[in-house]
Amino acid sequence: MTSDDPRLSRNTIPRRGTISVVGGDGAVIRDAAGREWLDLSSQTVNLLFGQSHPFITERVIGQLRDYTFVDQDFDCPRDRMAIKRLQPLLPPNLTSFNIRMCNGSDAVECAVKQARRATGRSRVLTVDGIYLGQTTQVIHFRGLGERPSDILRGSTEDVLFAPTPYCDDHGHDPLECPAENGEITAELIARHHLELACVLVDPVLLSKGVFLGRAMSAFVTTVAAACREYGVPLVLDECQSFGWVPENTLSTLWQVRPDALVLAKGVAGGFPLSVCATTAELDNLNWGEADYTNGGHPVAVSAMDATCELLADPAQQRDFGELCSVLDEHLPPEGGAHARSRGIGMVRAWEILSDGVPADPAYVRHISDACLDAGVYVRPYGSALGIKPPRSITADQLAKALHTIGRVVDEARGH
Repeated sequence: MTSDDPRLSRNTIPRRGTISVVGGDGAVIRDAAGREWLDLSSQTVNLLFGQSHPFITERVIGQLRDYTFVDQDFDCPRDRMAIKRLQPLLPPNLTSFNIRMCNGSDAVECAVKQARRATGRSRVLTVDGIYLGQTTQVIHFRGLGERPSDILRGSTEDVLFAPTPYCDDHGHDPLECPAENGEITAELIARHHLELACVLVDPVLLSKGVFLGRAMSAFVTTVAAACREYGVPLVLDECQSFGWVPENTLSTLWQVRPDALVLAKGVAGGFPLSVCATTAELDNLNWGEADYTNGGHPVAVSAMDATCELLADPAQQRDFGELCSVLDEHLPPEGGAHARSRGIGMVRAWEILSDGVPADPAYVRHISDACLDAGVYVRPYGSALGIKPPRSITADQLAKALHTIGRVVDEARGH
């Protein structure tokens, strides 16, 4: 006996089952009844310019009118055009680009393959709390949560974890904390450099709720210096930061020169695409070793081309500065008694405190649900609400959303 009603798998059952999104414009999403929500999470933190941005949409429509897909057996000038727009937005030492991939996990694996081939070594050093995706290899590399042994049965990876570069205890100077300032990780590099193929770091650690911590620039620069000293390639995963921070990447902002930079999420305005940008020395993979049938799909590449053109627009850069000022004005201070914030640019954490310590994650999820009821979509990450709105949000919309969150937090405290 079969049912005429198809079932969603356990993996696709929506968590917000009461809201069916049927439309969106910029930072606004709406349901069939016309109710609207301001999106401070850019959906799965990947819509750099929000829903249906007209400039990106027109570029995609134009691509669909030209052709749908082109095999790698043929030259694709559009790929070169998009890379030409992307390259000035990244550190200048990165000159080789693989865009024949669909998601960040693919790009991480591409960088690791290149590092292993270049060094002849296997071990990968990452950090506790890093989230890299769901493919078998990156599940081994990630340090977030338990790695499911039944899924990974028979599969192993040579990986070493450094401690999370963030301490919940704010009673010390983060620049003096060896976990936060990178000293412990640098010591691990010194001790194991003859085994290390690469060091893989995500400076945001959003899923862990770190949101750039309090000394992440010191952490990254210290780790980068150790990698240079011991000849270990540095891979920075900037999927969560590209386009949401000043200078477009934290690498550029902090004057770090990684050997490989991994991009996804916003690089194509939400379309499935990832990029592994490397130095010429790491450009060592052959055709068929790090590309996928629909990787670098022309539609997604056209969206990346438009996204990078927008990022280079001076008007967009001015708008970005204004939005950062709104966040500075409306977020709680870093040393707040009941809430505090941290982050850079448009990647911020609004951490909820209870008696001066980080609140229980269940309580923060309750606040997130209350915000949704009040018309603001903001995702919880541990004890923090993640503030990462699309760049298409207006200053008035952002101020309104932050005011709503503040009201909800105050009401929750009052109860």
